[in-house]
Amino acid sequence: MARAVRIVRIQCAKHSRSTISPHTYALMGRGGNIGVFVGADEIFVVDSQYEDLTESILETIDSIASKPIRFLVNTHSHSDHIGGNSNFAARGTTIIAHQKVLERLIVQNFDSLGNPRGRIRKSHLPKITFTDQLELQTDPHHQILVFHIEKAHTDGDCIVYFSAENVLHMGDVFFNGRFPFIHQEAGGTIDGVIAAVNQALILCTEETVVIPGHGVVGTTTDLKNYRNMLQTIRDRIFKAKKRGKSLAEIIAQNPTKEWNTSHGQARIKPHMFVEDVFRSLSL
Repeated sequence: MARAVRIVRIQCAKHSRSTISPHTYALMGRGGNIGVFVGADEIFVVDSQYEDLTESILETIDSIASKPIRFLVNTHSHSDHIGGNSNFAARGTTIIAHQKVLERLIVQNFDSLGNPRGRIRKSHLPKITFTDQLELQTDPHHQILVFHIEKAHTDGDCIVYFSAENVLHMGDVFFNGRFPFIHQEAGGTIDGVIAAVNQALILCTEETVVIPGHGVVGTTTDLKNYRNMLQTIRDRIFKAKKRGKSLAEIIAQNPTKEWNTSHGQARIKPHMFVEDVFRSLSL
């Protein structure tokens, strides 16, 4: 059974806290799930949710440990994951992201459903970028690995692995208990999402704790089930599209039927996910 991760729920200015593991925390609220790692001398954060939540987020992190927040990694470029960047930067935190995230944010910011929100302030931009992977050593006993994922949710996704804790933050490559959003205009594809999950599973053991971009903290089994769901739906839509079926005809076939109740109650409805998959598949 997976070890518990400390979970902090943030809703506007209010928050509550539940069971704790030694160094790794998940902060959940109105935006992408935040990962927090507390090292010997400093704190490492994954994603920053929305700008108006930063005060509550920082208060919560300060209540966990009174240490400087040295680095913050953005898992991708959507506003519900990078909105608080400038507020963290104002406290001396260095923002890190994949090079594609910087390139996209310089031109255009998008919300969580891919709607354009205009250009953002320079203070939101990452100061350190990478193209493949990044390794951070917070202290002699704790290593943090950041991996770029090709053309999955977007083309600038990364996953973060806290190796000593055996905790994996997947960003929006993993929506636990929900259909994912595939932002094709930002380079996302269904095949890339499936490949990314398979890559992540190589790191996983039975005890790995998996923090999704959205949804509750999960397990390796949850991640495998998610991968199997994606693969099944992808294959159904691919076969129908190859036979010349239109998008409307494929939606009518209900290729997501087994998961409509369990996964279709959040923002991405079954027909929306089918359309994303259909449009991202190349024959």
